[in-house]
Amino acid sequence: MESPPPPRVAAAFAALAAVVACTHARAQSLPPRDLGVSSNWSGYVATGPSFSGVTGGWTVPATACLTLRPEHTAASFWVGLGGALPGSHEIEQIGTAAGCNADGSAAYYAWYELWPKRAVGLSLDIEPGDRMHASVTLDGDTVHLVLADATSGRRFERRLPVPRPDASSAEWIGEAPTIAVEQLHALEPLTKFGGVTFSRATATARGRTAPIRDSLWQATAVRLTGKHADVVPSALDASGTAFSLVVRG
Repeated sequence: MESPPPPRVAAAFAALAAVVACTHARAQSLPPRDLGVSSNWSGYVATGPSFSGVTGGWTVPATACLTLRPEHTAASFWVGLGGALPGSHEIEQIGTAAGCNADGSAAYYAWYELWPKRAVGLSLDIEPGDRMHASVTLDGDTVHLVLADATSGRRFERRLPVPRPDASSAEWIGEAPTIAVEQLHALEPLTKFGGVTFSRATATARGRTAPIRDSLWQATAVRLTGKHADVVPSALDASGTAFSLVVRG
């Protein structure tokens, strides 16, 4: 059983719960409508073979929270498998989030999600500037989730059963999370962040572990086009394992 989160992490989730409690809503990840352009995803998606693993690292960004006109915002950064293609029924993912509470204070927390189940907050206290590394690995109907904070030395690791794992895609994503209210979905306002760089990004398929750019699969850049901001992924670097997300607007 997951131990209770530390006070600062608990406060972050309490703030999120307060926003949605009256509507019985829950935060969750949703796949983009079309590869290439999305209302909530930005980053890279690999498709083609059946994937058994994905890894990637990033640095937790500092948020720019409003103090004169505060609002609740969120931005999540994660690696995962599944969920990108039409008919996808599952996403196995793990990552971090940077957000702003309704009082203008900042919140940082770690989480995993086996969508369509609700996200689970981790007792892994994180700070802006922390260097994270994450991996998701499938072994039959079991998913192995790892999130390590290289700055603090803390680490989360868990193996969980997944009745129908989705291995049709691998992702390295920055996301404006979605709030589900019964059968309806609404995007959280995106937290403004200065930029995030994904690095050491690889996927595994057919026994081969390779960078995002590899001949075994097709890698597609996904741009988030939202109401108040766009998030644009850069081209991959020469190694094919790194790219940056830049907020515009």
